[in-house]
Amino acid sequence: MVARDRVYVTRRRVPDAIALLEKHFEVDVWEETSPPPRPVLFEQLARSQGILTEVDDIMDREALEAGTTLKVVSNRAIGLDNVDLPEATRRGIAIGNTPGVLHESCADFTFALILSVARRVAFADRRVQAGRWKIFDQMPYLGRDVYGATLGLIGFGRIGQAVARRAVGFDMPVLYHSRTRRPDQEERLGVRWVPDLSSLLRESDFVSVHVPLTEETRYLVGEREFGLMKPGAFLINTSRGGTVDPDALRAALSAG
Repeated sequence: MVARDRVYVTRRRVPDAIALLEKHFEVDVWEETSPPPRPVLFEQLARSQGILTEVDDIMDREALEAGTTLKVVSNRAIGLDNVDLPEATRRGIAIGNTPGVLHESCADFTFALILSVARRVAFADRRVQAGRWKIFDQMPYLGRDVYGATLGLIGFGRIGQAVARRAVGFDMPVLYHSRTRRPDQEERLGVRWVPDLSSLLRESDFVSVHVPLTEETRYLVGEREFGLMKPGAFLINTSRGGTVDPDALRAALSAG
C-alpha cells in the first residue's frame, strides 16, 4: 500500500474540511483551542507535507525551516501576515488562503460596530446590567446619528465594498481611499474616490479600515492621522490590529 501524505491541522474548528482531508491524507489535529506550542508545531511540520493553519499560527522562517517535507500551507484566513511569504517562495512551498468567504459577515460586523459606538449600545447595556438605570434619563445614552453621516473607507476590496452597500441604506455619503480606483462601484454605489488619505480623514465622521496588514500598511493610522480626524469622529478597525498604532490610539482616546 502506498503511504499517504500527512496533513497537520492546528485547530478542530472546521470539521467538514477535516473530514474531507481525511479521505485523502493521514491527518493529525491539535485538539486544544489555543495554538500548538512551537515544539509541537515543529515536530509536526518535520513529518507533514501539508498544514492547515489559523491566523494566529506563526509560520515564520523558523517554522518553515522545520518543515523539511512541507509542500503546502493552507491558511484559514483572508490575510497572510502570519506567513513568511518570501521564505515560502524560496522553498517552493505553495500558500493558500480563503478570500471571499467572510466578506459579507465582516461587513455586517463592521456596521454593527458603527451602530454600537454611535448609538452607545454597549455602554447603555453595561449601565443597565450594572443596575445604574434608575430613572428615565436619556441624556447619557443618546449618542449620535449614523443616518446621513459621512463614512470614509480605507481600502475598498470585497469587505469595503460590502460595507459601502450597507451604508447606502443609511443615506451615508461614502468616501474611499484605495490603491485601486473602482469607477464601476463609484457609479453603482454612489461612492467617491479620494486620492489622498488626509482628505478622507478630514471629511469623515466614521473611518473604517479594510486593508491587509503588510509592511506598507503597518501603523497606517498613527498620530498624524488621528490629528487629521474630526473631533468626535469614530474609528472602526476590522482589519488586523497592526494597521493602527496602539500608542497613537491611546493618546487620541485620552485627548477625547
